[in-house]
Amino acid sequence: MEKKEEKLFKKETEKIITRLFKSHLFSIEDLKYQHLIALKRLQDELSPQQIEILNYLDTHRYTMIRKRILDSGNETIRDLNNLLENFDVELKDNILTNKQEKGK
Repeated sequence: MEKKEEKLFKKETEKIITRLFKSHLFSIEDLKYQHLIALKRLQDELSPQQIEILNYLDTHRYTMIRKRILDSGNETIRDLNNLLENFDVELKDNILTNKQEKGK
């Protein structure tokens, strides 16, 4: 049976990793937005075929990169949880008490 300290540690590490890969998702969204703005600026200057050639971040590539980010984050969480099963986790009382008080 998992101790509450281990549950807390796993939950907190999952939160941190999730925050990290969400920031990567926000970055790719920002990149896609900037890319679309750049393509719109060029629409009057270039033919539709040239615009299509310049469109390096089409829906397929964007979806593929997004999926890689999510897969990588989820795999990291699984790997870390598997690694943590090899350790006994002890937390200082003040950490556990602070977390419990915040949760109330």
